Amino acid sequence: MVVADRDMDTGRGRVGAHGGTAMTARGQKVKFALWVVAYVLAWVALFQFAREVWFLPAGLRLAALWITPRRHWVWLALGDFAAIAIINLLTLEVVDAWTMVALVFLPWPLYAAAVLLLRPGNPPGPPDSPLAMARLLGAGLVGAILVAPLISTFHGPVAYQNPGLASALGHLFGDFAGQLMLAPLIVLAALGTLERIRWKLLGRDAVLSLVPTAILAAVLLLSHEDDVVFGYLLSFAPLLFLAFRHGWVGAACGVAGMGVLLEFAFHLHPSAVIQTPLQIGLAATAVCALVLGAAITALRQSHALLAERNRALVDSNQALGAMTSEMRDMARRLSRLQEQGQRELAAELHDELGQAVTALATRLSLAQRRGREPEVEALLGSLRLQAQQIHESLRRVLRQLRPAVLDAYGLQRALSEGPLRDLLADAGVRLETSLIGDVDALDEDATTAIYRIAQEAVTNCVRHANARAFELRLWVGRSEVRGNFKVLLVLSDDGVGIPAQGAGEGLGLGGIRTRVLALGGAYTFRTGADGTRHEIEFGCAGSSTR
Repeated sequence: MVVADRDMDTGRGRVGAHGGTAMTARGQKVKFALWVVAYVLAWVALFQFAREVWFLPAGLRLAALWITPRRHWVWLALGDFAAIAIINLLTLEVVDAWTMVALVFLPWPLYAAAVLLLRPGNPPGPPDSPLAMARLLGAGLVGAILVAPLISTFHGPVAYQNPGLASALGHLFGDFAGQLMLAPLIVLAALGTLERIRWKLLGRDAVLSLVPTAILAAVLLLSHEDDVVFGYLLSFAPLLFLAFRHGWVGAACGVAGMGVLLEFAFHLHPSAVIQTPLQIGLAATAVCALVLGAAITALRQSHALLAERNRALVDSNQALGAMTSEMRDMARRLSRLQEQGQRELAAELHDELGQAVTALATRLSLAQRRGREPEVEALLGSLRLQAQQIHESLRRVLRQLRPAVLDAYGLQRALSEGPLRDLLADAGVRLETSLIGDVDALDEDATTAIYRIAQEAVTNCVRHANARAFELRLWVGRSEVRGNFKVLLVLSDDGVGIPAQGAGEGLGLGGIRTRVLALGGAYTFRTGADGTRHEIEFGCAGSSTR
């Protein structure tokens, strides 16, 4: 029974899923049916505004093909055929079968082929780069070139008294002008970028550029017909201004407005200028403005992306700086804890074990003096010698844990006269020191770190380098910040270098890096056949006791 209920529930779920899919499919069909109806109505309405200079339905056809996925193009084809058929019915124009095929059924496939050839995606993004804008305008131009001979052949006599090349060029540039005026605006609206446009600023710039230019051009047209060409040329200036200010969006709005103004001017003086040169001038200037606007948009987008990446990089650097500062503080605390632990351990060893070894050696000495038998006296002498050796080893350990000379005499004498020189001398290595500046003015953290780093380098030199000379150079100078110092420590030897397996974190190098990190400095390490070199550079505060 449970299985049956589960199966029934699963069946209901499947039915619900299939039902939801079916409803979605029906919704898509209804959506595209409404889209086709809107397309047909827009086609018919725009046809009523077809003028000598531009043919707006060509822009609608190009934009619809450009923004619609290919799987829905059949809807556009039906809408295109229906719109042209409705227009023929409204105009009561009687055409033969060949004219019907040429004017109704052939233009759309030719435009579709042009868009299919040049459109990069399915559907593409906004034409906000020179290449994307060139593809959009190129598809429209190719479509207009393919359709113009058909329209000129079968519909040319209606619009021209001399059908032929002039008729074909008129239809070609009329379609292209309509595409330039309308297609970018439809693409802009369809891709949902309207809300990102600064309409107030765009409207203000359009008014400030188009209105004075239109007035000046009208004055030239009305007063001096010979200056009509200069009036038309003057009207192209606002396009470049809007393209520069607002990118391809401003250029698209400017081209639409300029097309309307040119059509109006053409009707004022139809005999003052030839239609085709006017269309060519409009097309050339509009293409330049749109491509320039797309280039400016792409440039601004790249600048915005670069600024965003710079902000992200700054945030990352700040986070990295905070992390580095935290690690530096942690390393400083660890170094202090280590030194404190070594200081306490040295004190405990000195007070407890040191006194015990001293007492043992004293008692053995007394026992040896009172001994009568030679064998016992020899044994006591041997034990006394071992106690002295233990005491000497303990002293060396205590110097390693916390050198008394550093606390008693300061860093300068600890480096030049202390246990480091003795350790090198015992190994037959000559120590050369160069201490420049107020070395003993450094704070405790820097003093301890410098001594410990030198101690690690000296130990490595004695154990591994087989060197004859060890050089220690320390330079301490005043920093730009009052009371602070800049420090450069260079430690080098003339030995055979550290073995490759020891050049990593072993041999005390990890401890050196940790101490340099705690100081916020820079550490450079180099080893080779000509010796080993440690170079440490950092800044620090001065001693509070000076």
